[in-house]
Amino acid sequence: MTARSSAKGLVAFLGELTESVASLPAELRDRLAHLADGYAVLGREVDGPDRSLDDVAQAWLGLTDSRAGGGSAVVPPGPITGPEGVPLPTGDVLTSCVDLRQVRARVVDIDPADSEIRMRATQLGDEPAVLVTVPAFRSGPPSAADADRLLVRLVDRHSGETRSVALLTLGDGDAASGAPVPEFSGVVPLGGAAIEDLRADVFDADSDVPPAPADTDTGLLRVRRAALVLREWRRTVAEARLGRDPGARARRLARVAHLMTSDVTDVTEPLFDGGPTTAELLELSAASAPAATAVGWATTTEGPGHLLVAELASALGPR
Repeated sequence: MTARSSAKGLVAFLGELTESVASLPAELRDRLAHLADGYAVLGREVDGPDRSLDDVAQAWLGLTDSRAGGGSAVVPPGPITGPEGVPLPTGDVLTSCVDLRQVRARVVDIDPADSEIRMRATQLGDEPAVLVTVPAFRSGPPSAADADRLLVRLVDRHSGETRSVALLTLGDGDAASGAPVPEFSGVVPLGGAAIEDLRADVFDADSDVPPAPADTDTGLLRVRRAALVLREWRRTVAEARLGRDPGARARRLARVAHLMTSDVTDVTEPLFDGGPTTAELLELSAASAPAATAVGWATTTEGPGHLLVAELASALGPR
């Protein structure tokens, strides 16, 4: 059932690659071949034709035909970018950070290098309230079951006390240009508190983690640092395996190290359990590609941590 539900997206992705002028990197091609073989095996186990499985086979055949004789070429390096910046709050707009311990994966859009939650003063009837918005996961809308479980609570920054709780609903947010960006939103009563004294904590209904009173909370910062470093490091490794520009990889690692120095006082301490130190990131960013891949914690992308097809595909295009 999962394979069939994923078939449409895979067919669309293979179609995009077929129309692309760039040849496929060898590792991405091999991973896609393994995935297509899995669909072929599944197709042989069902009785009669299966449209979803057959479409994958046809899409893969179209891609391999278009790449005959040139599938091992390396994709030329594209521009390197980090997480997209979020405008600084002005006027009555305040921000809070998503606590990654409180939400399920692929429900809200996370930028560990910046604040995601927006708080704007509004009214709920005759009472002062706050409009809370947080972007939905950008690569695809969350399931209805996950979306209906997302809530927000207003937490006193001084006492840590929860003032009020409300359900967040998924809808199309306003965009300055282009198509609206899906986002979660909800209006929460202030409960007699000043908006400046409150932090918005977005959480899943099943979460039993106590809310952090401030965005400077040690646990919250630690898990966000881990998410940022792991994401950027795995992108870097994917780019390295696809033959991308070593200079671009070094710049990405240097950016991560720079972001980490803002709230890490000891550059020799691991950024998270089992992770690199800020000093190691700086050393890697200055090292050549062979030296960088020889570092011990680079092996986190091997075995159980092996790169996914989606991560290789992500590194294939500009970020």
